[in-house]
Amino acid sequence: MDSQGKLAIVAVVLVLMAGAVVFGFMSIAFSDDKYTGPHDYEVVSGTYEGSQVSGSGHSKYINESQREYVYHFETDVVYQEGQTREFKFDVICESDHVPVGSIYSEGGSEAIDGAECVWWGYSVGTEKFDFAIDGEMVVHRYIISDVSGAWSFTSDLKSRRLPNNRYPGPMRSLEILPGVRVTSDRCLILEEGPTAVLGDLHLGYERALENEGVYLPRINTDSIRDALNDLLCRYEPSRVVLLGDIKHDFRRSGREERGEIRKVLSVLTEAAEVVPVKGNHDNYLQNVISDMGLLAADYVDIMGFRLEHGHEDSGARPVIIGHEHPSVRIPGSVGGSLKVHCFVHAKADGVIVIPPFSPFASGNDLVPEGGVMAPALKSADYVNADLYGVTEMGVMRLGTLGSLSGISL
Repeated sequence: MDSQGKLAIVAVVLVLMAGAVVFGFMSIAFSDDKYTGPHDYEVVSGTYEGSQVSGSGHSKYINESQREYVYHFETDVVYQEGQTREFKFDVICESDHVPVGSIYSEGGSEAIDGAECVWWGYSVGTEKFDFAIDGEMVVHRYIISDVSGAWSFTSDLKSRRLPNNRYPGPMRSLEILPGVRVTSDRCLILEEGPTAVLGDLHLGYERALENEGVYLPRINTDSIRDALNDLLCRYEPSRVVLLGDIKHDFRRSGREERGEIRKVLSVLTEAAEVVPVKGNHDNYLQNVISDMGLLAADYVDIMGFRLEHGHEDSGARPVIIGHEHPSVRIPGSVGGSLKVHCFVHAKADGVIVIPPFSPFASGNDLVPEGGVMAPALKSADYVNADLYGVTEMGVMRLGTLGSLSGISL
């Protein structure tokens, strides 16, 4: 890596260390988070080059300042037996959440799906973009057309990836694939449901260490309960997948550990469907949860992804696993280091690894020379996988493991 690349990585690390102040400022300055939820659309009618069209699109908030909000729209249209074309448009609104009058022409009003909307439009070259927007900055319908009238198609609001008034805010989550978001809450959000995926809770950790003569404060269970309550409120999932190693001690299932497991799972079952997936630490788990109406499975398939713990590899792809406890360590030039838990996305191999949910999990340092535990990740090109660090400030893009080697603070 050249010196500019190294400086870029060091800059990211400095942001990690100094960003708490910045993040606090952003949380105050950008308080209107109900206006920033991403949305999905479906092409419901229209023609292109003489044939009927189908397709889908989505919008996302991409920028904010004290003066304007910017929303980005992308639409993929399918026509003439599988041919495709992509359309991209931006909508710029002023601080009062009204489209900028010098750019857009206001049309009439219309009630769409029970919402009072105002039509706005503008032209770019030979293409025209018209959109109907309500008072909370939700575009319910948009029309993309040729200014000559040769073609036109209409897209309607299909679903909201996150509830509009529950958008997590700057850097809280990041979309790595369509409908797949990594979060700084140590969970992955799948659009279907939505579904929250988290793993490696390791409940009963303190008790297991006490049996080995090591004593720690009993904070793991309460910390996990608080984090789960935050997660349920923030993302409002209809389903939660626990991706294995729910319990820590694989040799036994003591009364205290049973109580902690049931205490935590009761928080989830009151709010969502719970799908426990067995990990290599989950011996006797079914005995603990059987009277709660839960069944521990070896895996579950959602949105075309195989979700399994990861201590064994079923060979199914794409796959989402835990088990690895992935982290990266960036050494200091005069001693010490910064350790960051992370998501790993080996996109070419169809492997996603989530970090542990337990605050006690130390993390397995990923290094290019080896040391990877999970078979699915070990068989992938993990050196060139994308890493997303989990920090108190949010999700941070860390580049690839290969690009981090040789970097120091």
